[in-house]
Amino acid sequence: MEILRHLSIRFAALAAYACCLAPIAVAQVKTEHFQSDVSSEVKPWTHLDFYNDPENFQFALISDRSGGVRPGVFLDGVNKLNLLMPEFVMSVGDFIPGNTSDRAQLEKEWSEFDEELNPLKVPFFFLPGNHDINNDVMREVWMERYGVPFYSFVYKEVLFLALDTTGEKGRIVPDYQVEYFKKTLEKHDDVRWTFVFMHHPLWLYSDPAGFAKIEELLEGRKHTVIAGHTHHYLHERRKDSNYYILGTTGGGSRLRGNRFGEFDHVSLVTMTDEGPLLANLRLDGILRHDVTTKEDYQLTAALIAASQIPYTLLTDDEQTVSAATLYLRFRNPSDHPLKVEAKFLHGHTVRMDPPSLEMTLAAKEEKIVPVAVSSTETISVKKPALLKLDWSMGYEIQGEEDLFLSGTRDIPLRPSTFPLIKTVAPEYAGSLSIAMKKTEPGYSVRYTLEGSVPTAESPRYESSFDIRDEKTVKARMFNTAGHGSTTSTQTYKPIPTGSGLRYRFYEGSWTRLPDFDKLKPVFESLATNLDVESRQLWSDNWAMLLEGNLKIEQAGEYTFYVNSDDGCRLLIDEKLVVDNDGDHSLLELSGKTHLSGGSHAIRIEFFEAGSEAILEIDLEGPNMKRQPLPFELLSH
Repeated sequence: MEILRHLSIRFAALAAYACCLAPIAVAQVKTEHFQSDVSSEVKPWTHLDFYNDPENFQFALISDRSGGVRPGVFLDGVNKLNLLMPEFVMSVGDFIPGNTSDRAQLEKEWSEFDEELNPLKVPFFFLPGNHDINNDVMREVWMERYGVPFYSFVYKEVLFLALDTTGEKGRIVPDYQVEYFKKTLEKHDDVRWTFVFMHHPLWLYSDPAGFAKIEELLEGRKHTVIAGHTHHYLHERRKDSNYYILGTTGGGSRLRGNRFGEFDHVSLVTMTDEGPLLANLRLDGILRHDVTTKEDYQLTAALIAASQIPYTLLTDDEQTVSAATLYLRFRNPSDHPLKVEAKFLHGHTVRMDPPSLEMTLAAKEEKIVPVAVSSTETISVKKPALLKLDWSMGYEIQGEEDLFLSGTRDIPLRPSTFPLIKTVAPEYAGSLSIAMKKTEPGYSVRYTLEGSVPTAESPRYESSFDIRDEKTVKARMFNTAGHGSTTSTQTYKPIPTGSGLRYRFYEGSWTRLPDFDKLKPVFESLATNLDVESRQLWSDNWAMLLEGNLKIEQAGEYTFYVNSDDGCRLLIDEKLVVDNDGDHSLLELSGKTHLSGGSHAIRIEFFEAGSEAILEIDLEGPNMKRQPLPFELLSH
């Protein structure tokens, strides 16, 4: 019982995620020296049977398990923690694959996690990650299992803060959390140390949201910040304190080693009178707390970027190849010189000139190396020859271990593809301005308007031009030798004035939908379907606002189903019907509303953070089976 003399844990009960905290009467949980004001029947900890009580206590950290679960690795970490026997284990979230609103699937995934966690002999403290709690159903399951998503406790005069950085599907560290932790810090202003745990490393984000306020509250206080999420270990000194991002304990990782911050590990923290000491225990070894520094992170990131070796391949014909020009692009993002050696493997019918190269790129230097390609046979692009470039590149840094990578770049002998036509709106009213990409010196874009494949003699694109009827525009990029890219094609069709929805396209990076009223669109046009990906100007980091009118023929209750990747909101007559906001994979949510007969304003807000862009809306109502949103009922 001596251990309980040092332990006091205090939690705030959440009142339906109110934006401010009000005094709430809660049932106190007490033992001889332990008390908590968590009133829920389930608790955000496994148990309180602490094993050790040294003067300088030890606790462990365990990292992300999801984002590509590798079965058994987390269990291996649990078994090795049992050998270390820390007093308790803190987590940084992402326990399950999640990202679904299927309760049965969530229960199955949590059961699988429980099986790997159950052998742990010491207390385990939960903290939610975005894979655990990023939609309403997942949050409900979390609350049923663990009671609260954020909390605090004091152990042996050390304060532990557990943040929910996925609060309300992406509103990271909302104001009511900041207020709770402000009161907690004020209440415990005499502790000897403060630990801050959270899933997302918000200090690295361009918009750290409420965490910036948390950092202000921590000023002048001895503290350590620990996060997860990226699956890349990182240590840095910030605000005269240690900030850490943990690696993985069974989550998705390429496991390229210490300098890349990619390894499976647990961490052992020893709390001393001078502060905490952190040792990383790889599941195959023990590592220092600064095993991967910010400088390592920057250098390995630069080397990984340099090793991509993007290229452009232009050929003498789009279907068969006998001659081509390959442009290899080498770039050194680092402040250190980059050494590069590369050579093409021997080809029986294909020759490269030059066949090998050796160079040193200065800091931030970029170099494009042209390679002449010739073949003694005509090669079909459907079964292309493979140009194999063996490469090695890296940095030699005085006083440190050399950092090099090597590999093979496979380049199929077929022309490169570029989105040369910038105007992607397939429908328009009146006239439409067609714009194409500007090329680097030495290249030109040639185009046709009647559907034929452009050649090096076709009209050269100089500036945008207007069309007023149905057109199929094709474009190719050529070099001075007449070698070209594949053909870019866009078909444009005029539609009657007032048809479809008007949409506006915006540039930006968000984790939740932006305030469109404060943004300036980069493009506007019309849409007669919800294929947003066909209208994107680039693949990631954009948003779209679609507006118009929905004609309802029969009054009654209508259900709208919104399936999106990433976030979307649907408003009818300025009333929010479906809120599917947040940075998430494909997720369907629904909402009901009563509509009178006649015309109703419809507004669809959507943003794309990364990967696929998908927006699907179905409608169900009186005498109407569930079906895709009928565009014949839409106008603008």
